[in-house]
Amino acid sequence: TEQDVGRSSELAYWQGVASQAAGDAAAAHTRWIEATGTKVGISRRGSHDQLSGQQIQLYYQALARRELGNTAEAEASLATVSAAAHDDARLSFSIALALAQAKQYGKAETFFSRALELDPANFDILYNLGLAASHAGHQQRAYEVLQTALQVRPDDVDVLYNLGAI
Repeated sequence: TEQDVGRSSELAYWQGVASQAAGDAAAAHTRWIEATGTKVGISRRGSHDQLSGQQIQLYYQALARRELGNTAEAEASLATVSAAAHDDARLSFSIALALAQAKQYGKAETFFSRALELDPANFDILYNLGLAASHAGHQQRAYEVLQTALQVRPDDVDVLYNLGAI
């Protein structure tokens, strides 16, 4: 089924991450190559349950390409996926996280903002948007967004810490 498409790329990507964490760079490299070229497989339900298998596959292929150092190819894959993200908060959020991890904070801020437009009370989006804005040098925006996050979760120590750091 359509919901079962994309798992192979996702699984290969996370196996590569695990191999990298275990210090096996060769195995990580192999898994990431596998993730970039894996044929459509099976997808898990959960955080991506509304996405098509092709979107899931493209997203994890982009992450794998980034891990392999193929930044231009990774960005091209993320651009393809981002076209579908215009009305999907979770996909925009996932793309933003990938961009933030790649230290592309300005682009991440754009995708977090898009996700926030679609899901304005989501704490995780607010918090990560605040961090991305701060890292992008947009301190006023970071402060305002983190203040909003604090309204959603008044006692969150991470928000309080990051507000204090601005």
